[in-house]
Parts: sequence; C-alpha cells; structure tokens
Amino acid sequence: MKNITLLLFLFAMLMASCKEDNNFMCTDIYCTISIKITYPDEIPYVLDSFKVNIVSTGKDVTINPELINYDIINKYGLYPVIDDSYVNNDNFFNKKTEVQFTGYVADIPVIKQNLTVGADRCHVKNYSGDQNIILKQLDYALFKKYLIEKNIGELNTVINSYFSILDEEHFNLFIAEIMKCSDIKIVYSCYECIKTLPVMSEVSMIITTDSGEVERTIDLSTNPDDGSLYVGLHDSEN
Repeated sequence: MKNITLLLFLFAMLMASCKEDNNFMCTDIYCTISIKITYPDEIPYVLDSFKVNIVSTGKDVTINPELINYDIINKYGLYPVIDDSYVNNDNFFNKKTEVQFTGYVADIPVIKQNLTVGADRCHVKNYSGDQNIILKQLDYALFKKYLIEKNIGELNTVINSYFSILDEEHFNLFIAEIMKCSDIKIVYSCYECIKTLPVMSEVSMIITTDSGEVERTIDLSTNPDDGSLYVGLHDSEN
C-alpha cells in the first residue's frame, strides 16, 4: 500500500511539472534561444540595440522589448533571439526557419549572426548556428598612445592584433571599439570611400590629452598581393 501511495505521489509531482496539450506533455521550463557576445575574458559585449529578422522574408520577429531582461544582457552578454512565446507562431511551429540577429552600437551594425530555429508543441529549438560569439578587445591605452605620438609602426601592430581582415563587418566593429574609448571622439568614418588602388577606408578622430586635443586620421586598406592590412596615419584636415 505504501509503495502504491509513493508511486501515485511521484506521478502527481510529474504532472505538476508538465503541461498537457492533447495528450502531449511538456516541461514547464521556459526556453529562450540566445546569442552570447563577450570578450575573451567573459566580459559582456554591450550593444545599444538589436533586432531579429527572418532571412527569407525580412520580417521583424524581435522579442518585445518589455519582455527582455536587460540585467541578464548587461551581466552575461546574453541576447534573446526567440523564446517559448513563439511556440504557436506560424513562422516557427514545426519548421526550421533561418533568422538573422543584428546587433548595433549607436546605429552601426556590428554583429550579424544567423541561426536556424523552430518550435515543437512545447519549446523553441536551435537547429544550427553558433550561439557564442567571442570578440577581440582593442588595447585602448596603446591605441591612444600611438595615435598621439604618431607612431605608425606600433599603431600598425596594435590595429593588426585587433583585426587583420578588412571587410565592412570588421570595420564597423573597429569603429564601435573606438567609440568605447571616452577620450576619443570619432568625427567621421567611411568604409571603402577613397577610390584609390587599393581602395581605402578612413577614420577621423579627436583625441583628448592632458595638454588639449589632437586630430588624427587613420587610413585602412588591404594589400592586394598578400591580403594583409595596411594602416596609414596623418593629421586630420580641417
């Protein structure tokens, strides 16, 4: 009798932790598919905003901002893509749908990551796509030091240690990193705007020093022979 009572109790506990839908039982765990964005030492990378779109249609399926836990974002760098509120959504139920997460610093798109997601009767799922993004961090102190000193050799080393591929995504990340340095203000930036051979991108900055402000402009281009990143430096033109 005691064994039967124990079994009935355990079954009741199991039912309490599940929800039933046409004889289909689901756990009460609320699932969220997130993308984690950090620096190598687990410091969270903080975006100003983000959005999620279905790749095939462009439809915006970003989670309602009122439902987003910004404490989790700021502490862990975890950004929600979709959650269990999408279980009955026609875009995801019994489907594998490719979505694109885009993260912004100011209005600059710095992160683009695609996931293939879907949902069954109970929970959302990630079928493919990397949910962990680890970004390099610019050495702000050395970057500022060599900008002020106009030490092109060392500046080249600092920038090349941060990124060595000059495409629009990496350029935007570079701009966003500079914006995180409180002593440097970007006056303007442009990707592949100087139509030389090779084509160049440019960043013009004002750097605050103990003795005042200095203006510097960096030119970035790719060596057509070996694909390496070339860094040029000169005083900004007024």
